[in-house]
Amino acid sequence: YFEVVFHRNGSPETSLQSLSKELEKSEKSDYNLLEAQLNLFTNLCKGNNKSSIEALLYSPDNPKGYIDFEQAILCAKDDEMDTMLRSRYIDLILVMFVDVGKNWP
Repeated sequence: YFEVVFHRNGSPETSLQSLSKELEKSEKSDYNLLEAQLNLFTNLCKGNNKSSIEALLYSPDNPKGYIDFEQAILCAKDDEMDTMLRSRYIDLILVMFVDVGKNWP
């Protein structure tokens, strides 16, 4: 079992499923932060921006990276997660892993 968690300094870790369910509550700041980060990362990587992709891609060579392919796919496929967050992950997958290199028109 693999779970993706959201962590912000000073706050306990929260599963993305729990964060998605917070939409029903009045406190949505963590959810909004994550959605904005995913949107920002997507926009930074658009246009086959290799330097942004390399900086954000988590790997053994880049342990400070933000996300790897497996984590992004896991989040995009999780049907317990809010559809807006899943959509943001799909957008990020497209610009970081699909429309890159020779795959980019």
